This record gives sequence, structure tokens and C-alpha cells, in this order.
Amino acid sequence: YGIKVSQSGYDANTADMANLVLNSDLSSNGIEHAIVTTTNNTATVIWSKTLDDESSISISAIVSAKQDTTAKRNGFYLFGVGYRNGSTAVLEGQTEIAKHESDSNYNAAFAATSNDIVLNVDSNLSATHYWKAAIQYVIV
Repeated sequence: YGIKVSQSGYDANTADMANLVLNSDLSSNGIEHAIVTTTNNTATVIWSKTLDDESSISISAIVSAKQDTTAKRNGFYLFGVGYRNGSTAVLEGQTEIAKHESDSNYNAAFAATSNDIVLNVDSNLSATHYWKAAIQYVIV
């Protein structure tokens, strides 16, 4: 490589440098934002991530919702783990959910469908609702 890396008295050799380059690939980590407006009581996908075969994902999401004409609002924090091992994506165990809500009809949940892990939102009400989410994930 022609590059010598030194940190705290440690000199990296060529093999170590190759590992450093490979381990610095963070393309399978991310923070993404999503927005959706719902107008009925049907679960709606606000975000999805396709998993490669033999991969695992640790995922968290902060979700906020508000009805357009009232003060109804809700906030959720979700954490889960999913994987794809052969055929389709699967959620590992139960998703952990913390929520604060003015209306207990609202829902936010991770789900596995085909090769994807998705984040669904649902107000369970036939009215216009605005949803925003920030999703953080690490895939290995």
C-alpha cells in the first residue's frame, strides 16, 4: 500500500492496512428520515430496508404523529433486530416500544415482509395524520 499507519506506538503492516480499509466500510450503516400522510385506518409503510441474504440488522426508530385538525399527537421509540437467513426477512423476538400518546389508537411497528424490514404506522382513525420518522440501522 505504501502507507504506514501509526497510532499510539502501533505500526500497521500491509495485512493490517487491508483490514483497516475493509473495516472502515460503513455503507451498511445509516440514519434515514421518512414522512408520510395517512387518511384512513390502514397500516402504511413509512420506511423499508431490503436485507441481503445472510445479513442481520439492528434498528431503532423515533416516530412522531399528529392529526391535522386536533391536538391528537403521539410519539414512539422502537428498537428491534431482524435478519435474513436463506429465504425471507424475519424479526428476532419482539420489538421494544416506548410511547407517549394522547390517543391509544395510534401504532408504529416494525414488520418483516419478503426480503424487507419495514416500519408501519397506523392511526386507526379515518382522518388525516402527519407522520415523521428518523430511523437508525446497522447491518452486518
